[in-house]
Amino acid sequence: MPRHLPALALAGGVIAALVVLPAVPASAFQPVVSLPGYRSTDQVAVDSPLHRVFVLGDDDARPGGRLLATIDARTDTLVTDPVAVAGGDFVAVDPVSHRVVLTDSDAGTLTILDGRTGATIAVSASLGLHIGQVEVDPYASRLYVLNDRHQLLTLDENGAAVGTGIPIPRSGSRLAVDFTRQKVYVPTDDRRVAVVDLEAGRVVSDIALGEVPGDVVVDPLDGKLLVSVPSAVITVDTGTDTVLGRRPMPTDAGRRLGVDIVAHTFLVRESDTAVVTITRGTANRLAVDAFGAMAVDYLLHKVYAAFADRPWVSVVHL
Repeated sequence: MPRHLPALALAGGVIAALVVLPAVPASAFQPVVSLPGYRSTDQVAVDSPLHRVFVLGDDDARPGGRLLATIDARTDTLVTDPVAVAGGDFVAVDPVSHRVVLTDSDAGTLTILDGRTGATIAVSASLGLHIGQVEVDPYASRLYVLNDRHQLLTLDENGAAVGTGIPIPRSGSRLAVDFTRQKVYVPTDDRRVAVVDLEAGRVVSDIALGEVPGDVVVDPLDGKLLVSVPSAVITVDTGTDTVLGRRPMPTDAGRRLGVDIVAHTFLVRESDTAVVTITRGTANRLAVDAFGAMAVDYLLHKVYAAFADRPWVSVVHL
């Protein structure tokens, strides 16, 4: 498939959906959606075309137990009661097939659910190693995940391995996928981001940062990557893989990132109570409550953020 087709298809679908969506007040803040049975939340993913938010967290009644809740982003109410899940460490969604992917890091397996019904579609065979965050290419029907042997694994939509792992020395658990350019960006602990060309099946270049990177997030429709480092956030052109700019920010080892791929707005967790939005180089600071890992409904322009030790998700209208 030509590399530009996924971007055109997604852009067309987004425009069609925006025609019928109600207006959302700018910069309005609605504090939280409470989640019964939760002790805390830590992972969140959004299926924007379905307007469904999937939240992982710890079960208040079962030490070590994990819960998955589904929220309707149009009303900020629960679709169903939270359900117990085995080994739910990370969550991702496919906004085309509407599949939800749960990672059991220690078992090395993925569980794939139907995001509309909650039914289990598949449970992968063990990948044999500890695995981290999973990311989705919705048009190639591929999943990408890193393991503790510092390999990038390519999986089919049911979690089965496709080909062999791509070695990325000193990689961690985080990654970002630019599905329009068929690239994966992987932070490493030697102050760089490795660039994987999926068509070539190998690392083709490195982006030097000068500091150890933390989180990464990509806007595939605008061709921009944002990387957090201890003292700043760095913007990269994903067409040329060159650094475009560096914005100094207070040091925060837990800084997490998000993106609205329609508004082309990056979000940076500056602290527990502040998030910075960056739109085409213009930054604004929003006061928030308990803001951690985040995901965006890019059609409603709403941000959902999990936070440890809180039984809810914070909600921000952009």
